[in-house]
Amino acid sequence: MMRKLMHQHMSHQIVQRDIATRDPFIENRAAEQPDRVRALRLIEDAFLRQGDAVVEAGQFERVFDPEIPQPLFRGQILDPDCHLACGGTERLGERGQRLDGAGLQIGEGRRQGHGPVMAPRLSLDKRGAKCDLLPQLPLPKGHLMTVTRFAPSPTGYIHIGNLRTALFNWLIARKAGGTFILRLDDTDPERSKQEYADAIQEDLEWLGLTWDRIERQSARLDRYEAAADELRAKGRFYEAFETPTELDLKRKKQLNMGKPPVYDRAALALSDADKDKLRAERGNGAWRFKLDQERIEWTDGILGDLSIDAASVSDPVLIRGDGQFLYTLASVVDDTEMGVTHVVRGSDHVTNTATQIQIMAALGHGHPEFAHHSLLTGPQGEALSKRLGTLSLRDLRAAGVEPMALLSLMARLGSSQPVELHGSLDELIEGFDISHFGSAPTKFDAEDLKPLSARVLAARPYEAVAEHIRDLGVPDAIAPEFWDVTRENIMTLDDLAGWWQLFRDGPEPVVAEEDREFIDTAMGLLPSHPYASETWGQWTSAVKDATGRKGKGLFMPLRLAITGQARGPELGRALPLFQKPLNG
Repeated sequence: MMRKLMHQHMSHQIVQRDIATRDPFIENRAAEQPDRVRALRLIEDAFLRQGDAVVEAGQFERVFDPEIPQPLFRGQILDPDCHLACGGTERLGERGQRLDGAGLQIGEGRRQGHGPVMAPRLSLDKRGAKCDLLPQLPLPKGHLMTVTRFAPSPTGYIHIGNLRTALFNWLIARKAGGTFILRLDDTDPERSKQEYADAIQEDLEWLGLTWDRIERQSARLDRYEAAADELRAKGRFYEAFETPTELDLKRKKQLNMGKPPVYDRAALALSDADKDKLRAERGNGAWRFKLDQERIEWTDGILGDLSIDAASVSDPVLIRGDGQFLYTLASVVDDTEMGVTHVVRGSDHVTNTATQIQIMAALGHGHPEFAHHSLLTGPQGEALSKRLGTLSLRDLRAAGVEPMALLSLMARLGSSQPVELHGSLDELIEGFDISHFGSAPTKFDAEDLKPLSARVLAARPYEAVAEHIRDLGVPDAIAPEFWDVTRENIMTLDDLAGWWQLFRDGPEPVVAEEDREFIDTAMGLLPSHPYASETWGQWTSAVKDATGRKGKGLFMPLRLAITGQARGPELGRALPLFQKPLNG
């Protein structure tokens, strides 16, 4: 995305941000109204939290009076005359139209739907007292910016299973001209490490999966506490004090009775005195969300219509006894406040999604569109988790896997579309359709990456590998020809070292016992070094005449003798690259 930042340093500070987008609707309108297209997006990726404005990527600073009763909710579409006052004398959206995620008008009251802002940019007048909304492009009803996120925990390196989730979310955002957020779920202070956070970013950058902004959950703990307070006030949050051993015994007893192992809500019967006593004995309890015991239904982007009976699910723990916020609550708060419209993740999250939908509703929000992709298995159908130690992205990179080979495979694996090697990220984006993916477990074999990587390399021009070839010590005079001869005979760039060693130092001949006399005769007929482009033809003609051999009986023993390999480049072109006589 192209962005232009203009900082205005006044009594309040706002960044104006122009965003070029791939959205067809916007592009069409841009052609018709070029002067108005830059008024289409609000500050910082089309999302502004009431009381805040973005001054740097991922950084917020107070701008609007927090006492303004109507915050700027995601999903609003404001008319050209709508404005707000920084001093709180006028209400935001007085003359605007509010739409929820389905395009339904909500009017002046609080927004109940879901979707990110599509609103004009803001500017300050000279007094810094009024923030006027500039004229806005007309938008079709319900048109909302797509926002996706990839939310890894910086507790280890990204592996191939993580990549699938990251790629799908990235492709959806890029195809819609939307926003892709990298969110580091680092609420676990013991396990989260900066080295892993850095590695996650390095791996994504290696693949070209760039993000529009980065967020860290550890910087948003106040938002999770505010959500927890709201749930407590609504009677949807309760403290429970069972130890892990006690919970395990309860589960075993339920299973022995043929019942599902669902938490029995015993903590709801505790009096205040009981809780005080337990806190004194055991410390603070864990906080559980009280599910409405009804069916939770949604249409999944891959699995179709889903329905889960909340009565068969334990009330989820959202805050541990030590005060750590767990993924479920933090994810709900982040997804709603960051305007996430689409969440793609593994099918092992389906039950978790159901509980999150209820939590979002309890906090007064709708929910994003969810899609749950199948889980990867090994080539024999075995659990991939047993092999993840060798399938981290950095290990694959170290093994010479090419980024586009990996992305091309992962963008089609498990879908009804055949795997095709793409030449660019744009091609990958254009061909992606999540509706083509199925629910069946998907087999992944790292060996499939080798031929794809080989094809990527074979198509690479010399200029792209010149530095690598120079580092091998290949003389500049023959370097382009060396690449042309070897490019279709390597799986990774590291394979070039072996070919240069062969041409520089000569082969370790492989000669079958029955071919020894033939090879001795052939080597006696080999023209003198240095070899030319016509040397191979002259030599094989002479050997054929002298021995009577032809076809495979002629050429294969010669190939094994001068390269030590049964397969390789065209020998007519390879022979001039040898730096020493082969019969010396």
